[in-house]
This record gives sequence, C-alpha cells and structure tokens, in this order.
Amino acid sequence: MKANEIVKTNDPNIPLYKELSKDFIKKENINKLKDFFIFLTNKLFFNKR
Repeated sequence: MKANEIVKTNDPNIPLYKELSKDFIKKENINKLKDFFIFLTNKLFFNKR
C-alpha cells in the first residue's frame, strides 16, 4: 500500500493517526538507540578487561 492511498481515505481521524504514528516511530527509534548504545558500551567495557 502506498502512502498517498492512505491519505485519500475520508477518515476524519487521519491527523490523529499521523500524530500517533509519529510518536510511535519516535519511541521506537529512541528504544533502538538506547539498545544500541548499551550494546556499544558493553562491548567497549568488556573489551577493556
């Protein structure tokens, strides 16, 4: 499904869906970054021993 197909629907809640998806994507990215950061720090820390 293409993005512009979704926008064409006549659902009055579309702005709400867009906001929710933005928030969801931000949270997902933050969690991935945190996991990645923890992974990196662990690797660096254990390699120093």
